[in-house]
Amino acid sequence: MIDKAVLDALKAAFPETTSGRVHEYTSARAYDDDHPLVHSSTRPLAHSLAFFDLDGTMARGHMIFDFPAHLLAAGLFPQPVHASILRMQDDFKNRRQTYRDVAEELPRLYAEGVKGQKAATVSLEAEKFVENRMGNVFAYARPLVLLMREYGRPGLAISGSPVETVKALGRRLGMEAAIGTELETKDGLFTGRIVHNFIVKETKRAAFRELVKKLHLDTPACFGFGDTEQDESFLSGVGHPVALNPSAELRTIALKKGWDVFEHTQDVVAKVRKLAVRADAV
Repeated sequence: MIDKAVLDALKAAFPETTSGRVHEYTSARAYDDDHPLVHSSTRPLAHSLAFFDLDGTMARGHMIFDFPAHLLAAGLFPQPVHASILRMQDDFKNRRQTYRDVAEELPRLYAEGVKGQKAATVSLEAEKFVENRMGNVFAYARPLVLLMREYGRPGLAISGSPVETVKALGRRLGMEAAIGTELETKDGLFTGRIVHNFIVKETKRAAFRELVKKLHLDTPACFGFGDTEQDESFLSGVGHPVALNPSAELRTIALKKGWDVFEHTQDVVAKVRKLAVRADAV
């Protein structure tokens, strides 16, 4: 599931020590909703990450809703499919559809809309799109990513938006790698089929497990930042979960589990710095 380039980028970013010391690594951790961390054997070196959802967590809005409008203006997306997306967006805002409904249907509409388009062209448009909406990024976003790097935790964007937009935004925020909703291509053209839908929690959970295994992650040292209940998939697996601008559903989960809950109106970087100092003092 995880592209080799993503794994290589994260491996290259890992420091040999974290905040001046080498952690012990706990491997082969069992992960499920009830028992997210189960200790097993140890190895001499540990690595940790900071997992970041993007939409709603690091920036206002949802790129998978907005990117089709950009593509439509560029002549790369059919108007009828975009109209369907707008209706879905209105239904979601007015609570006629649940987040889960949108999570399952929206990628299908997006895939239908870009079918037959060149993947390289869509990637170029994603760069333009993201550059034009940097005003949506919360003021704390890039400083937060850099803070996590300062404390030995490279940043990984894990988002349900199209992977082309996720990579573009993640790079601008200083993250080392990004994974997002991925579509199938053949001969450089989109086929209209979905390879991985990263909006739904099941895909995020599977990716998290794979990353833990392949990168030998010390999950209690990892941080995670998310804003919806779908992000519980990786927040439950890290030692330092943060519900950032949470939905009502995630807020309920976070309060029940004792997770930190922050809003964009607060000094997020200062609050997370305290968490990082405390984490590395253990």
